[in-house]
Amino acid sequence: MTYKTERIALSRIDAADFTFRITTRFDIQPLAVSLKTAGLMAPLLLRAKGNSQFCIVSGFRRFVACEKLAWPEVEARILEADTPHLECVRYAVTDNALQRELNPIEISRSLKLLRDHFPQPDRLAKAANDLGMPGNPAIIRKFLPLCDLPPLIQQGILTQSLSPVMALELAELESESAVTLAALFADLRLSLNKQREILQLLADIAARDELTVMDVLSERDLQEILADENADRGMKARNIRHCLKKRRFPAISAAEERYARHIKDLKLGGDLRLIPPKDFEGSVYTFQISFRTISELKARLADLNRITAEAALPEILA
Repeated sequence: MTYKTERIALSRIDAADFTFRITTRFDIQPLAVSLKTAGLMAPLLLRAKGNSQFCIVSGFRRFVACEKLAWPEVEARILEADTPHLECVRYAVTDNALQRELNPIEISRSLKLLRDHFPQPDRLAKAANDLGMPGNPAIIRKFLPLCDLPPLIQQGILTQSLSPVMALELAELESESAVTLAALFADLRLSLNKQREILQLLADIAARDELTVMDVLSERDLQEILADENADRGMKARNIRHCLKKRRFPAISAAEERYARHIKDLKLGGDLRLIPPKDFEGSVYTFQISFRTISELKARLADLNRITAEAALPEILA
C-alpha cells in the first residue's frame, strides 16, 4: 500500500460518502472514551477525491468518534485519487476483518463491493476466500442480498431476532408486510420454527382468501392479541398461532376445541391418555395406559369401563 501520512481537517472528509463502508457498528461512546484517553492509535485510511476532499476507506467509526470529541483534525493515511477501487475494497475488508469477525450484513457489504470486480461466481468466491470470507458460491448467493434488505430487517439480523434465511423469506413479501413481520418476530423473540409456522399460516390464509399478508395481519383478532397489555410475549405468541391456525383450519380447530372442552369431563388422571387421530381427520382414537403393578392395571381397566359410560365420550367421538 502506497500512502502518505498527513494531519487532515475533519471538515475536508466527506462524511456522506459510504462507498467503502462495511461496519454496521454504532457503539461510538466507548471508542470516543478510548480516543480521548489514548489518542488515535490507528490513523484513518482516506482516498483523495479532488477539490481538497477525501473519502473514508476505513475508519468510519473512528471518524465519528473524533467528530464527537470535536477534534478539528486527525492523522490519516492518504491514498492517491487514482488508487484502484478494488485495492481500496481490499483495504477496507481487511481492516474490518482483522478487528473482529464480520457479521452477516458486513459480509454482504464486502461481497457486494467485490462483485463489482468479480461478477463471475467462481472468481468472486476465490476473491472472497482470499480475504477470509465464505468462499462457497452457494453461501455467497445467500449473503449477497442481505445488505439491500429494508433497514428494519437488517437490524433483525444484527440483533439475531431474524436469521439470514428468514430475512430473505420475508424479503419476498411486499415491503410493508415484511417490515411488520420483522418487528413482530423481534418483539416476540420467536424461534425460527415458530417464525416459519406463522409466516406459512399467513401466506396460506392470504392466498386462499385472495388477500395480502398485511390484510391478514391487520385483522381485528390479531390486533387485539398484539394490543393486550396483560399478555406477555409467550402468551401473545401462543394466541397468535392459535388464532391463525383457527383461521387456516377451521374444522380442525373446532374439533380441537371440542376435544379440549370434553376431555376434562372424563377425569382421566395421570395414568390414562386418550389420543385423538392426527389433525382429527381419522376415526381411530387410542387409549394409552401407564401402570407399575397388576393392581394398578386392574384399576386403570376399571377406569376405562367407567369412562365408556361418561356422556362426554360420545361428544368427543362425534
